[in-house]
This record gives sequence, structure tokens and C-alpha cells, in this order.
Amino acid sequence: MPFGCIIIFAMEYDVLKWFKIDNSARIYPILHDKNGQNIFRVSYELREKADPDALQTALREILPKYPSFNVRMKSGFFWYFFEENRKPVKVFAEEDVKIDKIDFRVNNYRLFRVSYYNAVVSFDFFHSVTDGKGGIEFSKAVVLRYFEILGYAVEGEGLIRPFDAPSSGGEVEDSFLNNYKRMSLKDIKIKEIIGRKGYTINGLDIEDGAVGIINGICAAADVKTAAKKYGATVTEYLSGLFIYSVYKTNYNDHNGKKPIKLLIPINLRRLLPSTTLRNFTTAAIIEADTDVKKIADGGGETLGDKGTDIADSGNVNLSGAAFGIAVSNNNANAGNAAAGKKASDGGIDMLSYFISVVKEQLKKSLREEDIRAKVAGIAKLDKNILVKLTPLPIKYVVIKVVQGILDKLSASNSTSVLTNPGIVDMPESMKPHIKHMSMSLIPINGTKLNCAVLTYNGEISITFSRRYKDVGLIKFFFDALIKAGAKLSVAGNYAELDNGEIETK
Repeated sequence: MPFGCIIIFAMEYDVLKWFKIDNSARIYPILHDKNGQNIFRVSYELREKADPDALQTALREILPKYPSFNVRMKSGFFWYFFEENRKPVKVFAEEDVKIDKIDFRVNNYRLFRVSYYNAVVSFDFFHSVTDGKGGIEFSKAVVLRYFEILGYAVEGEGLIRPFDAPSSGGEVEDSFLNNYKRMSLKDIKIKEIIGRKGYTINGLDIEDGAVGIINGICAAADVKTAAKKYGATVTEYLSGLFIYSVYKTNYNDHNGKKPIKLLIPINLRRLLPSTTLRNFTTAAIIEADTDVKKIADGGGETLGDKGTDIADSGNVNLSGAAFGIAVSNNNANAGNAAAGKKASDGGIDMLSYFISVVKEQLKKSLREEDIRAKVAGIAKLDKNILVKLTPLPIKYVVIKVVQGILDKLSASNSTSVLTNPGIVDMPESMKPHIKHMSMSLIPINGTKLNCAVLTYNGEISITFSRRYKDVGLIKFFFDALIKAGAKLSVAGNYAELDNGEIETK
């Protein structure tokens, strides 16, 4: 039987469904600790205040039709596994602007949480159950059913599975195993995939483990126009600008020496055959050197002729206005990061350089042999007989010890993550009822800042989630976008200034 298929076994009085955690997600339960969870959020700001009763009903009706989400996690002798969860589903009223960890006991041991605050409906997913693509598709189905219950004239229009249609086996498959081709460890080049240790963003942590969220929304066309000036796609341009913002602020302020290392999740469904709603992503690892002399001597990479925009993932309340926080709009005199001009160090246009690094390395990461190597590396976790036969408690201890050593050596192997699932295809009949969408990725395991990008209905949402207080890097980034011509609205969920406003001037 295929690895990812649901296995059904008979019990004396009932039939219970279960299936293994997909290979790419097996590490998440072990790395989960008191300091953070590997979760992401997809948020919808509706035109009207959320109706909790209708939302609860929609979730209850939709969940059985998406079996890979209707689960709880159990620990077996060798690995964790998913078991059908028949406990009642709940929706939660958000009472605070910070994103709390999922309390699995309170949440009836479900691996996702649905909450509402005024007109904002949010879906938080533990990354072991799905990735960004899967989370978006599931949340769309719930929101569609929610609108139907309210009596709105909405349809799936071929973009969302009809309510009365059964799920397909492909939605729960482990696509890593289904796309696995045997490959030696030498060919996988693990050391090359992991790369060097990256610079760690510095800053004083926010109290109580809270996560600060700052979101910017502008016309997608504005960002495309800015990217076009550099011969780049949206993902390449924003990634390069993010690295540049780290370099010009936090990196220089703390005399950074290590390369700035950015992880860009890649949706493998665009490259390999799969319809799974479980995890099927890998990551392009971008390493940007900052030695100006080395770059000037030809150590840097040049802009390619063709951009690559195939990024994805797998995030938070998108609108500060939803929390009654002030919003700052379209400041024409924004910042000193003139994205439309040459911003140089030692005569070098560092922004162009960083964009070129992203383009070149992202292109390399998408070569078939590199993709196959990463898929094989993940699938080998299930193929290795020693790993298979090692009891879970021993796996847990070994991985925790290794994680602790890495944390002490480098705090984090990467500087940050930028995820961009791209354009959300939403039925036209639903768009009048959804004002904005956003996504955010919560930083864990030493990483203090992540960025999530989402495009919906002609608008691009850029959300920074951080665990440290200083907002200088984020202000620099948004100032640069405004200077490049983007008409940007910026808001946050945490009191960045006394009045909660994020200034851009």
C-alpha cells in the first residue's frame, strides 16, 4: 500500500483511521518546545464582523471532508503518527493582539486553530499537518461554507472543492515518497544543501514570548513595477530587498560577519506531480556574502536574464486596523533607502547585488537534479533501516541534543525565512465579502524575524513577524518600497510606538 494512503484497521466496535506523518514534517513534533511552535497563520479580513456560530458550523461540516486535517497526533514506538480525531471542533475568540501558541489540550488535540477578532478570521496551522498551500486550500473551503451558511450567493467556481464532493486519495498522500527516486548520499550533497551558518538578527526580545506583527499592503502592480527595474520577479525583488534591509540596519549595527542567509520555501507541486494537501515543500537556501572588497573583485553574482518565481510555503492578523491600531499611509518622503536609486557601499549597488544573488541561487535551487536530491534526502528518512528501527524516545533525545549544540554554536543556521505562496485563486463570488488576506510565519528556534508574502485580488500583503522589539529593519524595508513607488498602508498588532502607529518618514 502507498505510504501516504490512509490505513484503515478494524476495532471491536468501530473503525478508526490513521496515517503516518509525511517525511518532511516528522521533525516538527520533536522540535516543538516551550519557546515556540512551528506554526503559520492565514487570515481573512471580511467585510462584516465574523459570526462565531456560523463559523463553528462551517468548520464542523467541512472538517470530515478533509481527512488530513481531521487528526490528532499520537506517539508510536518508532515515530509519531496521525489518528482520526472525533472530538468536537472549536472556534476561539481572540482576546489579545499577540499570537498565542496552540494549546492542544484546550483545542481538543487538533493541530490547527480557528479564531476570530471583529471582522478577522484566522487559521493557525501546526506545520506537521500541512504547508502554506494546503492551509490556504483548507481555509478557503471553510470560508466558502461559512458564506453559504450566512446565505451569501457564493460558489466554488472550480477553485474550491464542492461541499458535497468527496476527498481524493491524492490529498492525503506523502508526495515525497511518491516522487522518490533512489539516490546515493554522495549525490544528495547534504553539506551543500545545508550550507554555512548564517547571521543571526540581534535585538532585545519582546516580553512574555509575544510575537510582533507588522503588515504592509499595496497594489501588486506597484511591486511588479519596482521588480521589473531589476529584471526580477516579485519573490526575487522582495527577497533581495529583505536581505539589503538586514544588511543596512541590524547587520551593520552589530558588525555582522557571517553571510546573510535567507530560506525561501518552494512549492514542489509546481515542479512534481502532486495534489496533496500535506507538506510538499522544500527550500531554496540563499547565502549572501557581504564582503564589499570581495564583491568588487568579482566575487558577487550577476543578474540573470530570466527571473524565477516559484516560491511557496506555509500566517497572521493582517490588519492593525482590525485591532484599532493606527495606520500610516503613502508617505512620499519615506526613508533613506532609495530603492529607485543606487544605494551603494564602496561604489557598489548592494541592492542590485543582493537581488542578483537571490536570482542566481534560486535558479540553481530549481534545477531538476537539485530538487530530486532534496526530495531524496527527505524520503531517505523513511528508507533508512537504522532510523526506522530506532525507538522514538531515542530519536527524540538525539535530535534534541543535536539541536541544542547547533543553537549554542550559531543560535540559528539561517538569518530568516521569506515565504511567498503567490496569488490566491479565489472565486469571484467570494471576493466582495473578503477585504484582505494575509499570511505570517512565526519565528522559532533562534530565528527572530520572518516574512510572509501573499497576493489576493490585486493586492500584495507583506507581513513581518518578529520576537524582538526593534522595528528599524522593517521600517527600512517599507520605506524602500514606498520610495520605489508603492502606495503602502502599514499597520501592526503590537504597540510599536506609544500610539501603535508605524511611522514611515
